[in-house]
Amino acid sequence: MQTQHISPLKSIRWYYSVSAKIARIVPGYTLALIIITLASQLSLLAASFLPLKAIILIGSPNIPEYFPNSWKILGRENLFIGLSIAAIASYFFHLLAEKLIRNLTETGSKNLLAHSSKMILFEDQENIANRAYLRFTRSLASAFFVALTILLLGTFYNDLMIAIFTFWLVLIALFFLIRATSKPQHEKLLAVINDAPNTLASLGFLVAFGFMIYDLLDESPPEIFAALIGVLLSRQIMHRVAIFAHDTNSLITQHFQLSALFFHTHQLTQPQPSADANFWGHLAEDTRPKLLGNVISEITGDVLAVIEARWHQTGVHDVVAFEVSAKNAQSEHTEFFFVKIFNLKRSILAINEATLLAEAIPCNLPTLPFIGATSVANFHCHVFKWSNLEKFEPLDFKEPTYEILKRMMFTTPPPSLVKLFSRSRPLIWDRLSSVELSKFELAIATTEHIHILRSFLEARESIVHYLKSYPLQVTNIDISKDHLLFNSTDQKFVSHWGLWSLEPVGAGWPTSHKELIRLEGLFNDLQNSRPDMAELSINDLKLSALLFALDKLLIKQQFISAALLLPEIMSAYTHLTLKTPETSH
Repeated sequence: MQTQHISPLKSIRWYYSVSAKIARIVPGYTLALIIITLASQLSLLAASFLPLKAIILIGSPNIPEYFPNSWKILGRENLFIGLSIAAIASYFFHLLAEKLIRNLTETGSKNLLAHSSKMILFEDQENIANRAYLRFTRSLASAFFVALTILLLGTFYNDLMIAIFTFWLVLIALFFLIRATSKPQHEKLLAVINDAPNTLASLGFLVAFGFMIYDLLDESPPEIFAALIGVLLSRQIMHRVAIFAHDTNSLITQHFQLSALFFHTHQLTQPQPSADANFWGHLAEDTRPKLLGNVISEITGDVLAVIEARWHQTGVHDVVAFEVSAKNAQSEHTEFFFVKIFNLKRSILAINEATLLAEAIPCNLPTLPFIGATSVANFHCHVFKWSNLEKFEPLDFKEPTYEILKRMMFTTPPPSLVKLFSRSRPLIWDRLSSVELSKFELAIATTEHIHILRSFLEARESIVHYLKSYPLQVTNIDISKDHLLFNSTDQKFVSHWGLWSLEPVGAGWPTSHKELIRLEGLFNDLQNSRPDMAELSINDLKLSALLFALDKLLIKQQFISAALLLPEIMSAYTHLTLKTPETSH
């Protein structure tokens, strides 16, 4: 789920609304949770504080003066045993309280969801509600704990309390000052507050400790007991403030989901994320020419003014393209470009495409002429040469696709691309491992296909051995009607390569009986075009195509469809192992 930040004032109003709502619906659970959480925090503090006192006591020849007189009559050893037992009891009470908190939180959140009387809005909503209710009660308990501790600190060490307040006021003033003057710096500060509240808490404790050092070296230092209490309390105060900040921030960043869960009048709506708004904002009519001009100029090195930018449908969500005509400022010559811009969450597609096109320039892949890639306004941008290209009609799309698949088979990928890909991604023989096939076996064990599957599993290692000996080709599993273009001489091009991979030659070819026969007709031309195909047979090519199709079906968990390919796979494999005259192995 996406999160969304709101302004501090709106955050306070929303937090108050939720507080009032929860207190009204489950007042008993909420009050009990706050009290038990406070007790748990105090018992944990005691469990941390008492062992230190016990060790100091047993290491001293006499009972230190700061112990109350009523304690001193117990004697040093008895007092040590009493402190140790109290520390252990405090820790066990803390564990018991945490267990009770989990149980009450689960029951309270279920009551909240039941009161809202809504259908299931999103996955795992019970756990989301549970965690939100826990954070809410824990944040309130932390706020009460901090308030009580501050009052206690003011009793023992008033100057330190003022120093801590001053530190917080400076931080708040700095936050609003940066927020008003510098948006980038404000976002960085928000990231620090959201991601590392403990860092700020540690900084606050360091400031408090620094003040105590200064105060203890002053002419009128505080009492040692007050300083000791000040160290312990200031550490706890900062720690609980960090917990409060973390919990409230977690609640606020989920305020759309939580409002939909807990409020009758709120439906599950999600505003457009800021990244999307920024992306489409750059593509608006008034900003688009500047963006496209900057992209083209940065890649070509020429100063170009955009004359016209025509929308080009890519068929890929959050990947936009424009057919751009631009005039060179020096030569007055009009040039034509195809510019693709990828939204932030499509960066992987952009990087994949740029990697292939940069490495495969010497190849004969059916790509648009690639000029270069850059990043403008944090968005990946690719620029191609453009001419008067057109898309195929949907009914005429099938035959050109076969020609593209043939072109990819006939193209030998450069060694640098093979090395780069094999070091980064699993190849098909890695994906068809015995571990990955275990789910396939589990599903098919209940069907009539189990015998052919077991034959396949027994032969898997030998089949993989054949696969590893095949030369590789580039495949593109994402060729749609919006990606296939042609020019006036009937040359065909693919405009999108975000999901390319390297597979054994033949992979990606359709596997129906008719198409496999068609593949046989290409085999001789393929052998003549690629020297590395000399030792292969048509059954090698069929085996590669069928295993690639099997892999894709297994990824989608279409196990029955995958099982229907096994007879053809085993037939091609059997021809290879029998070394029929048509094979060359």
